[in-house]
Amino acid sequence: HPRQIVENIVKAHSRNLTRLLAQSYTAEDLYSGEGIFQYEMEVQEVLMSKFERYGILLDDLLIRKIEFDEDYIRAIEQQQIAQETIKTAQYQAEAAEYEKQSQIRLSEAQAEGIRLQAEAEAERQRLLADAEAYGIQARGEALEEYPELVQWEFVRNLQNIQWGILPGDGLTPLIPLPSLEKSQSSTTPPMTPSLPPTLTPASPSTEEGE
Repeated sequence: HPRQIVENIVKAHSRNLTRLLAQSYTAEDLYSGEGIFQYEMEVQEVLMSKFERYGILLDDLLIRKIEFDEDYIRAIEQQQIAQETIKTAQYQAEAAEYEKQSQIRLSEAQAEGIRLQAEAEAERQRLLADAEAYGIQARGEALEEYPELVQWEFVRNLQNIQWGILPGDGLTPLIPLPSLEKSQSSTTPPMTPSLPPTLTPASPSTEEGE
């Protein structure tokens, strides 16, 4: 009889197998997540195999809801909240670690920039010192090759003179300095020659009473 088939075979095997197979899953998996879909597929496969023995064809199986005790549901929800809190804390810790590493890399980059700048400044100072040393060396070599430059520099740096003396080879040449001579002649007013004083002899005095 069809009614007996439904009650004695379909419903009986469905209740028995769903409860039996549910024991291999956690309550959390059956309450939410992908576990409920895997459980549904497993129950369908087992029931199809059972029903075939009785000539019954199972087209599809749908598990709409699995009921739990209210306290158990609250416990599951609290557990899920705790897990979410842990995940959030882990994410925050990872974000803090990433920020710390970013600051470390930034500090290292700034330190490297300061080091390169210091090296560039040291190199610039070295080049300036080398250029100055080369200039001093070249000047010394020029003065050594042309000793007359020493006398000329000495005379050129003197003030308020009209003649320079450059001794050489036993001679004493006199070198006029027209610029100084000209400047002094232009700044010094011409002197008016003064006449020598005239001396008048005193007349002999006569004694009174002679």
